[in-house]
Amino acid sequence: MDDPLFYTAVLVAASALPTAIAVYAWRARRTVQGALYLAGLSSAMAVYAFGYAFELASAELSGMLWWSRFQYAGIAFIPALWLLFVADYSEKNRFLTRSVRTALFALSSLTALLHWTQPLHRLFYVDPHVDATGLFPLLAFGRGPWYWVHQAYVNLVLLISVLLLAASARRPSPIQRRRARIMLAGSTLPWVFYLAYLLGLGPRGLDLTPFGLILAGPVFAWGVFRMRILDLAPIARESIFDGMRDGVIVLDRFGRLVDLNPAAVRIFPGLSREAAGQDLAAVLPKQPPLLDLLKAGAPPEVEIRVDEGQGERFFQVRRSPVLRGRRLIGHSIILSDITTQHVLREKLRLQASVDDLTGAFNRRHFTEEGRRELARSKRHGRAFSLMIFDLDHFKRINDTFGHETGDRVLAKTAETVRKELRMSDLLGRHGGEEFAVILPETPPRQACAVADRLREALSRIEFAMNSDKPSGIAASFGVSGADIVIDESLEDFVRAADRAMYEAKAAGRNCVRCAGPLRM
Repeated sequence: MDDPLFYTAVLVAASALPTAIAVYAWRARRTVQGALYLAGLSSAMAVYAFGYAFELASAELSGMLWWSRFQYAGIAFIPALWLLFVADYSEKNRFLTRSVRTALFALSSLTALLHWTQPLHRLFYVDPHVDATGLFPLLAFGRGPWYWVHQAYVNLVLLISVLLLAASARRPSPIQRRRARIMLAGSTLPWVFYLAYLLGLGPRGLDLTPFGLILAGPVFAWGVFRMRILDLAPIARESIFDGMRDGVIVLDRFGRLVDLNPAAVRIFPGLSREAAGQDLAAVLPKQPPLLDLLKAGAPPEVEIRVDEGQGERFFQVRRSPVLRGRRLIGHSIILSDITTQHVLREKLRLQASVDDLTGAFNRRHFTEEGRRELARSKRHGRAFSLMIFDLDHFKRINDTFGHETGDRVLAKTAETVRKELRMSDLLGRHGGEEFAVILPETPPRQACAVADRLREALSRIEFAMNSDKPSGIAASFGVSGADIVIDESLEDFVRAADRAMYEAKAAGRNCVRCAGPLRM
């Protein structure tokens, strides 16, 4: 190609890509690590490519020199911005103190100033002229001492940047390695073209560096817009140990997955580091409580249940903000296995509400649950029934066969009754050998039939009181209830059922008696 307009068009078009990256990075500068430097670096690259495009389009020396001065508004600052961005991104910026940063920009400013004033001192260009011996007329010049200082500065900065990115590419996290390799490729390409230009390996007099930036542009664009390098800047990776027993999930400020440790993968086998950049809601759709942690105003802790084919487990989940200075750049979610504590807590809860011997609710808990059921029936105007039954001649069993046999009779009674009841019915041990049953949404007439069925089920039990005479369990039942609950209390139903039960005992035991209406 011997037409300078072709190269001009390519460079002008190519300058649009770093401009887009600069705008994107500038918008993210307040919350994203390294974004401000990337915005400046991309702007400088765009100025360089745009200025060189019109230098190539110029036919006269004055036009070429004007556009050369324009380019150096970007070229002079590329080394400082490149080093600051890479160091900030890779979190290796401790050596870049305020004085070092000031020196870098001072050196860049001096380079720009010397280039703009080079006719006065010839420290940068010597004898600039138009060289018409190549493909087309190009700006040519002798090289002054500061030109070589600038080249040494540029190459030293690029070398340091590549070494920093190469170190980042060896990090344990596959996500970070992938991002660092993208950065490394984007940094190496312009340097290769730049060295080829310095060594005279390209077309005579043609600066190849902007064309290296053209090739690097898509790499950076893919990293910024597709891999979201800015949004996924390193977030204290070294502080998250792969050996931690707790699961750790790191998110960016938008709720997208950044990193996780092996313990998190063990908790959620479907999770993987390959999902980096995706919303947490997309990779863990079956965990709404976990997702609710990220909502504004949500409590920082929640307990979740996980059943991923490894048995039911419980985790306490804590969300903590990840800050860079005062800026929120992400969240860390830590999952601590509390299955043992949860099981113990459930056991304690059961011990506080369940009778150890029979497994029925104890009287206190039965009364609490009964009041809730009654309130529900009253609220919806539904039926409610309660029965009380007492084992007949139970004292005789204890006195004749011992308390151990009596305990087995009580346990067998509760087991048999539970099998005959619905899931919604409540069985409680009312005291000694006396039990109570609440039948929600059950009219009294139907409850009396249920009581008779329970009595028959107990009588069919073949319980060996001794080796000679196996026999069933006899019980007397009293039932109370209302077709529509209005203002009755639980105590009203208990008293009525208790009276009916004593009527059953007076009638010869092992029978059912139903109380009359609680209100006339």
